[in-house]
Amino acid sequence: LDLRKPDAPQYGLTPYLIDEEKMAAFSKDYEKQRGESLTRNQKLEDEWYVARDDLGVLATFIKCNHPQGGKQGLVIEGDLLVPDEASEVATCTHYIVDQDNQLSLALSYPRVLLKDWSAIEGAARDALNRYKVQ
Repeated sequence: LDLRKPDAPQYGLTPYLIDEEKMAAFSKDYEKQRGESLTRNQKLEDEWYVARDDLGVLATFIKCNHPQGGKQGLVIEGDLLVPDEASEVATCTHYIVDQDNQLSLALSYPRVLLKDWSAIEGAARDALNRYKVQ
């Protein structure tokens, strides 16, 4: 998160955007250390979203790839996910930290479902608790 700054909350998550001033300084340091310029492809730089627990501890980290031309590859129509005109489906990888059970979990799903991250995480936590060995 050092090279990112928080943005306005979305869906109960805090997006972290690349801080271009810090990135410029990092790029200069990178070039000094390595003798070559840092190559960036902003289309491949993932979007980052964070949720923290009541104590401010990181509980959820989600990274998503960018939609192509505003198209996510899928749209929600009623209860269905239907393809749009994009050639690829934008996806998210959702990392959950379960401090109580000392577990971490990674889930992947289409980016169009990002708005439902909390319900997805809740279902995953419920499943873990249901099948927990005592």
